[in-house]
Amino acid sequence: MQQIPTNIRTPIRMCVCCRGRFAQDSLYRLQYCANGKRLVAYNGLGRSFYLCSPCVASERVWAALVRVCKVDKKQKHMLSESLKEIICQYQNLESMKLPKS
Repeated sequence: MQQIPTNIRTPIRMCVCCRGRFAQDSLYRLQYCANGKRLVAYNGLGRSFYLCSPCVASERVWAALVRVCKVDKKQKHMLSESLKEIICQYQNLESMKLPKS
């Protein structure tokens, strides 16, 4: 588990799966669109939740997503496809970031 930074100005958020507390910029921020019935990267409107990197790769993430999104367990496949798509988008964005000098 990552250590919480001691800098007071760093926002700390909680992973909905493991309940660990991490710096906000190290987490994936997602939201569930009920009208589209899928997970999307947070777009600035509505409620959102956070997942840490280790939980994204774990099997227990599905129980947390079903709970947070308030969907039936049968929709796990739909959530898994959306999650894989979003994680790929996040990784592409991270690889495009320039290193700080």
